Amino acid sequence: MTKIDIIHTPCKDCIFAEYDGDTQTSCALNKLEHYKNNGIEILEVYDDSKEFFVVNKKKCLYFRNNEWKTKKELRDITSAINLVNEEAQIKYIGVIYLEPETSIDTFNNIIESLLNQKIKPKGLMVIRDKHIKYPISVKQISDKLTQYDIPWRMQNFIDADMTFNDKVKAIIKSSPINRFYYLIYPSKYIYTNFIDRITSFIENGGIFGCININDNLFFSYLTLNYVKNINNLDLLLDNTTHTYYEKIN
Repeated sequence: MTKIDIIHTPCKDCIFAEYDGDTQTSCALNKLEHYKNNGIEILEVYDDSKEFFVVNKKKCLYFRNNEWKTKKELRDITSAINLVNEEAQIKYIGVIYLEPETSIDTFNNIIESLLNQKIKPKGLMVIRDKHIKYPISVKQISDKLTQYDIPWRMQNFIDADMTFNDKVKAIIKSSPINRFYYLIYPSKYIYTNFIDRITSFIENGGIFGCININDNLFFSYLTLNYVKNINNLDLLLDNTTHTYYEKIN
């Protein structure tokens, strides 16, 4: 008999679960087939009132109940589908860490690439080390970023002895309401829909945490603080994989 893991998502009360009488037949978002095709276990279960599916060993990012639908004042399933697809997208801040050789052309290309991605950043942050003389000026950076309707800021690190990990923590602390940060080294930037790939990775059972793909660091503020505060570990110094899921009641 297959055991339901402590990490799971029951479809029973999800507004996207489609029923024939009291028996669930499918998902309006087609997520059950999507999960199956990606090796995620789908269980058929029942209780005193319904037969339904359980997404086992995973939290479904698309689970929404009637309380959510009422709160959002959604009148039909189409509007609910549109909204949940928007909510499920990663909301992140693009952090551009200037390098000594970063030119204005390279900087401009990165900004335009980020803002042309399918999943755009909710804000931009440019990081400079005060002791480095860059070929790109503060005015050039400002002139470029003010062309777009997106929040942005520039942060200068004065202490030349400050470690990379300390700088990362300072970035997070300066903007604590953001959950995800995409740290970009201009010389290693991937001019593709990198965030789309990360979204798919997480949706298909990937971890929430600290991963490194082609030197592009993408990390979660929520997980960083969970691991540090609950397990008394520093995720930036510890190479062990840590996964945090909220418990589904």
